[in-house]
Amino acid sequence: TTPFSVSSPSLTPFETSDSLLEEFADELDLLDPFPPGKEDNNFDFEADLREIEYLLNQDPLT
Repeated sequence: TTPFSVSSPSLTPFETSDSLLEEFADELDLLDPFPPGKEDNNFDFEADLREIEYLLNQDPLT
């Protein structure tokens, strides 16, 4: 068998890996979860906690 070689052509050079990572990050930037002007400014931590507590205390058989 042939021993593993650092100069193996099947290895991906670091520059290529970095450029793929940058390209992926750029694509993620295009996936904005909130449309322009629709940022999540209405976050209400207390109301969310009350809703979670309500749901946790509901009887699943009713």
